[in-house]
Amino acid sequence: MLKKINWRKLTIQFLLLNIAAIIGALSIIIFMAPAQVAPAGVSGLGVVLNHLFGTPIGLIILIGNIPIQILAYRMLGGWRVIARTV
Repeated sequence: MLKKINWRKLTIQFLLLNIAAIIGALSIIIFMAPAQVAPAGVSGLGVVLNHLFGTPIGLIILIGNIPIQILAYRMLGGWRVIARTV
C-alpha cells in the first residue's frame, strides 16, 4: 500500500534544510575561509585545499560528498535519504 504524502511537512522540511545549507555556506565563505580556519569534515578539506591550491571550496565539497552519498544510499535506505541530504 502506498503512503499518502504530507506535502506541507515535506515542504517545511525542504525549506528548513535549504535555510540551514545557506547559513552553513555563508559561514564558510564569510568567516572561516578568510580567517583560514578549517571546520571539520568535507568542508574543512575544501577550505584547506582552497588555501593550498586555490581550488573552489564548493567543488571540493561536491566531490567529497559523492562517496558519502553512495554509502548513505547503501547503508541507510535508498533514495529518500539521498534526497534529503543533497
